[in-house]
Amino acid sequence: MKQNRILCLVLIAICASASAETYKCKTAKGNTEFSDQPCRDSAKTISVTEKEYISESQRKSSTEWLQHGADRLHRKEQAEAVAAREARRQEAVRQAAYQEEMRRRQEAADRQRLINETIAARQEAAEARAAAERANAAANAAAANNDGAPRPCRIVGRYCY
Repeated sequence: MKQNRILCLVLIAICASASAETYKCKTAKGNTEFSDQPCRDSAKTISVTEKEYISESQRKSSTEWLQHGADRLHRKEQAEAVAAREARRQEAVRQAAYQEEMRRRQEAADRQRLINETIAARQEAAEARAAAERANAAANAAAANNDGAPRPCRIVGRYCY
């Protein structure tokens, strides 16, 4: 947008230069250029007098050159705008992918935590059942032995009956 304004100002300056001082430059290659500024070092400056006529083809050539430059500038601005939009879109896609990955990792961590808690609870329950069974077996054994008195034993082989 800013470049379009500058281009418009340049075009206005060129149009206004009809009454301002105009320079006719002969380049080292022999080409003729018209400008509102003095020629570059390698070109020869020839002042244009009001009597000197700038042909229609020269004016048209300059106008076409300016239009071509404006068109090129416009295409460049459009390409930059498209590239900027594409970069923003790609960044949004990267951000969404990153957030999705973080969500998946959090879900996996939550699932693993629940699994570990379930395993620990089952182990605690199994240990509690085993302790209860041992206590119950000891109580039953004590009741069977007449309150802890040693029971008579008949040894047959390696076992006591």
